[in-house]
Amino acid sequence: MRNYVLVPEALVVAGAVLLVLLGRAPRRSRRWAPLVATVLVAVALAVELWAGATLSTYLGGALVQDRFALFAKAAVLLAAGLAIAVTDWSDESAPAIGMAMILLAAFGVMIVASATDFVGLWAGLELAAAAGVVLASVRRADLGLRLLVAGGVASALVLIGLAFVYATTGSADLSTVRRVAASATDTLPLAIPVFLLLGGLAVRAGLPPFQFARLPVGLGASPLGAGILIGLVAAAALTVAFKISAALLPLPAAFSPYLMVVSYTHLRAHE
Repeated sequence: MRNYVLVPEALVVAGAVLLVLLGRAPRRSRRWAPLVATVLVAVALAVELWAGATLSTYLGGALVQDRFALFAKAAVLLAAGLAIAVTDWSDESAPAIGMAMILLAAFGVMIVASATDFVGLWAGLELAAAAGVVLASVRRADLGLRLLVAGGVASALVLIGLAFVYATTGSADLSTVRRVAASATDTLPLAIPVFLLLGGLAVRAGLPPFQFARLPVGLGASPLGAGILIGLVAAAALTVAFKISAALLPLPAAFSPYLMVVSYTHLRAHE
């Protein structure tokens, strides 16, 4: 079964490419696209549940298949399949592109779930976010531009945080970062960039008080575009946050004062 672990990712990418090419085909030949895309995602989910139980690393350790990756990838494939199956594609101006972006956003979350280093986390997050930008700009280009600017700020914060963590620990590998963090003392120079990183992820996920960065985009975009922005992109950002937090878990004391500030800001935002 080990040879089939990456088949779901291959199916999702192949389906996205075919849907993009199908966007140039006559409308009559595109009416079966939602059914075909749903079946493809269902097959990818079935293969993931069957072969994903094989716990191992792939591509020289760049990807890992563990219980968390299996859960995250199965969940995002299920969400993507349901989104394609229940969407009224007659209301979408570019249905083939919409389905392709769903698959690409799901692929981004799958990369994040299996990534073992900062490069994979960042690449998967940006891929999911780019799919959301494309979907938002299909109906209104100005909303896509606004989301692109907000995403640029979030991406800059994430990259600054990752760069500082890499400079402090000397490695981009999550397991190595965890070992270094376990033996290091709590330091403010590490706490500040990590909170910049978490702040960028909060902007990506639309968490309070940063939900205003993309709320107008979600309201002005198509229902499908809003769903991608709120759902899959947030899932990618939260998955990155979980994996980064797990790697830096041995340093809770350095972050406790700042977590209190974040919690207070969150409560004030809901008053």
